[in-house]
Amino acid sequence: MTRGARGSGFTLIELLIVIAIAGILSAVAVSLYVDWRANTRIREVVTQIDRSISMARQDAKRLSTDVTMTIPDDGTQYAVGGTVQALPAGVTLSTPTAAGESVTFSGVLGVQEPFATVTFDVMTGTGVFGRTATVSIVPPLGKTGVVQ
Repeated sequence: MTRGARGSGFTLIELLIVIAIAGILSAVAVSLYVDWRANTRIREVVTQIDRSISMARQDAKRLSTDVTMTIPDDGTQYAVGGTVQALPAGVTLSTPTAAGESVTFSGVLGVQEPFATVTFDVMTGTGVFGRTATVSIVPPLGKTGVVQ
C-alpha cells in the first residue's frame, strides 16, 4: 500500500458524529410528539364536554323541560339529563367545591341556572404528560370558555 492511498469508507469519528446528531434529533422529535399528544388529548376532552353542554341546552329548549348537567369533584364521568358520560381513561374533573357542580338549563329558553359562572378543571395525565384546562360555563346561555 502506498503512503497517500486511503481506503474507502467512513472513519469512526464520522460515524460517531452522525449517530450523535441522529440521537439529538430523535430526542427533540419525541419531546415534541409527547407535547402534541398531551395537548390534543385535553382538546378532545374539552370538546366532548362542550358538545355535551350545547346538547343539554338544545334538549332543554327542544323538549321544553329542564336539563341538568352534574359535574362531580374528582370524577371520571359526568351526567347530562340523567345520562352518564364517561371520560377517557386517565382524565378527571375537579371542581372548586367538594360537592361538585351542577348546571340546569331551563326548558323555556335554555337559560342557565344558577345565574353564575360555573367553573371546573379537566385534567389529563400526570407529570410531564399532564395537562389541565379550566372550563367555565358562562350565563345566560351556557357558553363555554376554556383556559389551558
